[in-house]
Amino acid sequence: YAGPLRLLAWEVYEKLNAMGVPCSLSTGQEEIIVEDARHIASTTERAEIGLEGRFDVAVIDEMQMVTDEMRGWAWTQALLGLPADIIHLCGDPSIVDIVEDLCASTGDNVTVNYYHRKTDLSLSPPLKNFTKLRRGDAVIAFSRKRIIKLKRLIEEKTDWKCAVVYGALPPETRKKQALLFNDPSSGYDILIASDAIGMGLNLNIGRVIFSAVEKFDGEAFRSLTTSEVKQIGGRAGRYGTEFSEGYVTAMDKNDVKHLKALWKNDITPIKKACVQPPNFLITTVSNLRPDKSLSKILQFFKDHVVLSESYFLTEMDSRIHIAESLEEVPDLSWSDQLYFQAAPIFTRDPEVMEAARHFARGCPKNLVELPREMISCAKKGPPRNDEDLLKLERLYKLLEIYVWLSQKIGEEVFVDVELARDMMENISELISQGLALLSKSTKARMKAGEKRRKRQQQKQQQIHQNGDGKAKGNKYTNKQRGSKNRFRK
Repeated sequence: YAGPLRLLAWEVYEKLNAMGVPCSLSTGQEEIIVEDARHIASTTERAEIGLEGRFDVAVIDEMQMVTDEMRGWAWTQALLGLPADIIHLCGDPSIVDIVEDLCASTGDNVTVNYYHRKTDLSLSPPLKNFTKLRRGDAVIAFSRKRIIKLKRLIEEKTDWKCAVVYGALPPETRKKQALLFNDPSSGYDILIASDAIGMGLNLNIGRVIFSAVEKFDGEAFRSLTTSEVKQIGGRAGRYGTEFSEGYVTAMDKNDVKHLKALWKNDITPIKKACVQPPNFLITTVSNLRPDKSLSKILQFFKDHVVLSESYFLTEMDSRIHIAESLEEVPDLSWSDQLYFQAAPIFTRDPEVMEAARHFARGCPKNLVELPREMISCAKKGPPRNDEDLLKLERLYKLLEIYVWLSQKIGEEVFVDVELARDMMENISELISQGLALLSKSTKARMKAGEKRRKRQQQKQQQIHQNGDGKAKGNKYTNKQRGSKNRFRK
């Protein structure tokens, strides 16, 4: 099994082993080899490609990811490179044309099976305001900041408590938030989520509510695509949940009109699959041009690679940026440079880039330790505000990079890998506690505000009863207070 999320690989791994079917696990963070296992669950990037060994059956999940400019290469590689007699590709109808095209070039036969929902799904009128929320609603937003803001707003304006799911949360935290939402006795009856709910989580959603119909794609705001709307909206009323029918809507009537227009459209067929230059080819070019740095060779591929009409080149700018930033690290081996340029490093974050350089500086010495400040940061307890929450999310990402590199370069070099895994588990729990505290602090602010309003009402009643423009026990006169009219108001 090859899927887009570590959570999905873990789910398959745990279910098969629980059924008495030995199954191994391979993700960017861990590799668990189970004795006598004839099955393996992995993230798509870790799918076993090559001619050695053979599988009877392979399953590649969420095949429409083949068009993703950052990760799509892994789906193309798995389709063309998995040594399996039969490959099952799961995805939306947009994948049919590109799969038939690629398989025609390899001489493989393709059988297309279409499956239909077992429950009805329909558009409903705009919600207009959050007082009309009901249990099982999922409100969709497309930024972390907006999700946290909506959680506070809904909990302040209504009696509902909200679970949250978004991409920056650790997978374990996302799973816990999903369990809270699915548990009818938890008190968390509303979900605020990003498009991260589109895959990988089984959620008891009755209605999907879009708070916006456009998202920032890293460069500019754009309208949601038909595929995105149907994938996210399709989470409502899924078979096996308590809801026999699903509904999709938005807050604003104009947004509902936009959803209706997209809903009527057929999903646009995928015409091209993503590919990346393999390391052996990058190395071949380097041997021909030993005077060129890795960043220059990657730039060469970006500028001059020629592909057939069935393929497009993966996003290269972040890889080039990573390679350039590591040129200042002396004696970093060629193989280590290749690993770093492919690592899941968010290049727009200066702190993440500095941490990557710190890790790289230790590689020539065969000793990469976690910085002490990272370790101390994880000991400060649950986040009390949004800034603390953001710091812990960033720290988790840095530890993910550390563990990912340890899988490639070696745990004998990345000597704190077990500590990093323990810290990741601890941070996941701290973030879960912080999200719970966020709900409590919202309710506390509401209670404090209610007390202030009651005190003000009592004071106004005293003034009215005394009839002299002064509250009982108040030593200030109206003149000292200011305008008599304003004071009475």
